[in-house]
Amino acid sequence: MVILLNLPLGFSDISKLIALLSIILIITSVIIHQNYRYSNLTLDRHYLEKVALFLGLITLIPIAMIVFEIIIFR
Repeated sequence: MVILLNLPLGFSDISKLIALLSIILIITSVIIHQNYRYSNLTLDRHYLEKVALFLGLITLIPIAMIVFEIIIFR
């Protein structure tokens, strides 16, 4: 028997999740950059930075929508 949960996710919840993921990726990229020659990591630092930047830009979309809503309806 499978129980499905209905979680009401709004723009603010998704925005917070994407912002958190972006911050984690940026911190990981900085740590990898500082310790890159001392470790045997196979992660591509440039790819990680591009993904973090993309997530950061996606975070701005719900924030812009909220600001737009405040400006228009007040």
